[in-house]
Amino acid sequence: MSASRELSTDGKWSAVIGIIGIVLTVLFFALDNEDDKPTQEPSSPPTTRASSSTETSSGNPEPSRSPEPQEKFLSDMEPLGNQFVVGESKSINGTDYPNTISLPVSGNCSADIKPSFVEYNLGRKWRTFNATMGLDDESMTDARVQLDIYLDGRRASVGYIAEPNHSREVKDLDVTGVARIKFREMYVGGVDRYCQVANASWGNARLSQ
Repeated sequence: MSASRELSTDGKWSAVIGIIGIVLTVLFFALDNEDDKPTQEPSSPPTTRASSSTETSSGNPEPSRSPEPQEKFLSDMEPLGNQFVVGESKSINGTDYPNTISLPVSGNCSADIKPSFVEYNLGRKWRTFNATMGLDDESMTDARVQLDIYLDGRRASVGYIAEPNHSREVKDLDVTGVARIKFREMYVGGVDRYCQVANASWGNARLSQ
């Protein structure tokens, strides 16, 4: 009887030890499989798209800036000082120029004939100047007027003695770096006993960048 009990007890322990062995074997294979799995790279945090440079901190777009004009008529600019100049449409040698600057020319009604002029500030930001210069078509037939252009006090080589029904083109006159441009007229003869004999005109006088 005692021998059968010992055999029964030994059988139980053998069963327990077998179960423990099975459990350990399963755990061993499970851990071994975990080691064989590839290492997963940590996911990078989501990136946020940078806001456009044209947006303000509130997210509203900034108003676009108007580009600088590439061309400008002198008739749209203010002359320096209190110089008398007319900015309007004029006809020169049969052609109409809607953006013209002109100076009235005084004739031989005084013993002391002086030139008149008008000056503009260019701000050193323009590259070329273009115009058609001459006497407007309302000038007296025999009037003769010296027309000149000065750049920062230096006379440009485009001056000439103007007569009615004639004109001269000023084409791409270099004004790079020029601060002031001056237009000058001087009555040189042709009409006696009259004060205003002509209008010295620069048709469609304009600056370009």
